[in-house]
Amino acid sequence: MKKGELAKDILTTDLETSNIKISGTMNVLHWNTNNVDDSSCVLRRAVKKLQRRLREPMDKKFYLHKSITSHILPLTNVSFDRTGERVVTGSYDRTCRIINTNTTEVEHVLTGHDNVVFAVAFNYPKTDLVLTGSFDATAKIWNTKTGLCQSTLYGHSAEVVAAEFDPASGMSLTTASMDGIALIFDVETSLEKQSFEVHKAGVIASRFNRDANLLLTASFDSTAVLWDIRANSIAAQLREHTEELSNCKWNFPCNLIATGSLDNTARIWDVRRLDRSLFIIDAHNDEVLDLAFDSVGRHLATCSSDTTARVWNLNGELKSISLMQGHVDEISKAIKLYNKLMHILIFCFIIA
Repeated sequence: MKKGELAKDILTTDLETSNIKISGTMNVLHWNTNNVDDSSCVLRRAVKKLQRRLREPMDKKFYLHKSITSHILPLTNVSFDRTGERVVTGSYDRTCRIINTNTTEVEHVLTGHDNVVFAVAFNYPKTDLVLTGSFDATAKIWNTKTGLCQSTLYGHSAEVVAAEFDPASGMSLTTASMDGIALIFDVETSLEKQSFEVHKAGVIASRFNRDANLLLTASFDSTAVLWDIRANSIAAQLREHTEELSNCKWNFPCNLIATGSLDNTARIWDVRRLDRSLFIIDAHNDEVLDLAFDSVGRHLATCSSDTTARVWNLNGELKSISLMQGHVDEISKAIKLYNKLMHILIFCFIIA
């Protein structure tokens, strides 16, 4: 879509319920304010802001939208709600904050953990609960409306470094810990339902598939394990990496798995055949610290200690389609952000 067409599409969408009519090119936008009251001032300002953005050079694709400084110590993790209008942050200061991304207002400060809060997650699609995991070996469930702790989950003997709700019903959640165990809890009762123990080192990720009948865990023992939740048994073990894993991810259809490792590689696995990897990504010159699929699972972003991030096309043969350079230190996170005008934006940043 050309720049002018995109602008007109934006304005048509945003102003379709008003009496404002637009016309013009990407450089000049006109509006007819017949029968429009003073409340149109807000819309006028929006149009002027869009005009300024349209005049920017074509190669300037991104700009600083908001800068939020609310923690007193470095961040550890972030998670956006379904709309992108709220973000929950975790920090070394032992707190979490639920922040409105439009106003940058801190809606709630979540206090109660006794150590670093390392994992944060919303329960999609409702996003009325937040799950946190901490180095104090506990996880907590919080009400996003009140900011109050709803329950505390016990069962681990070391740092909880990953936590997420199941995407099918939201009635279960999983946690991963440096004690080498992944657990599943019942959200309503806060009771432990299942324990998954086979890894020989810390478990750094535990992820449900879309139907919440499979669980994927990744560990510092250099392996990933696929578990059958209903049978409480191992379905497959992924063993090709030679160093600690940094993360593991499902694509949206859950027919592909991606693993990243400190051995400088990422690997793509076809769920139908897990005895060997489908693709090996070895273009990074240092540890692969994170990865993220796009919303349909056709592209993958990887980020590394080599200060670069890359985007890969997974259709047919593996192909590098983007090399992102410019950071001067390691890039530690890759997050997919949804947008109604762009199919997906993969955003990489340094936690600091």
